[in-house]
Amino acid sequence: MTVVRTVMLKPRPGKTFEVLEWLPKFTPVFDELDLVGHAFWQAITGQNYGNIMVTYVAEDIEKLGAAQDAATANPVFKELLTDVPVDVTGSIISQTVSQSGSLDIDSVKLRASVLMSPNPGRGDDVLRRANRLSETLVECGAQASHVRSSMAGPAGPGVGVHTFYESWANWGEVREGLSNSQFWNVINKSQDDITSSGPTVQLYKKIAI
Repeated sequence: MTVVRTVMLKPRPGKTFEVLEWLPKFTPVFDELDLVGHAFWQAITGQNYGNIMVTYVAEDIEKLGAAQDAATANPVFKELLTDVPVDVTGSIISQTVSQSGSLDIDSVKLRASVLMSPNPGRGDDVLRRANRLSETLVECGAQASHVRSSMAGPAGPGVGVHTFYESWANWGEVREGLSNSQFWNVINKSQDDITSSGPTVQLYKKIAI
């Protein structure tokens, strides 16, 4: 399964529109790398509202490392980082555990991420629940949903269900379908506390580049 690196960026005060003009300049750099794909996202809910996430996906950890090395050696990349309008607030590397649906990133408008931190000894249970949630969301009409497990980065949620939607209406329809699903009915009645925090849900819009 693929490996994903996520870099979190916080626009400096008054610099949000400058950031949105700065990000597309990285596209030629990413296009030269041996990657499955990349995307830029902006948080539209939660305490990180307005922050930017850059995600890029490689077939394995070796290719992710090679892409990182190639990017940092690229003179265009170096030039873009000489005077940045953002602060880097963190970076996470995660492993894709399962995928449901078929992702066409060009047609995606929104991404919803459900984040969960397993209680000690309950990692497998959380992954099973995450996999079933991912499958159910696609059954309800989401374009695709990926379950990822943290490999390296700051302490925090260990499992994420990242689901991709083609429109706001699509997201609303899937939420309604989920609330009426057998899976959701079982989860709502469950007294089994398998997570130490969460699940929390964050919504991101894809930045059109």
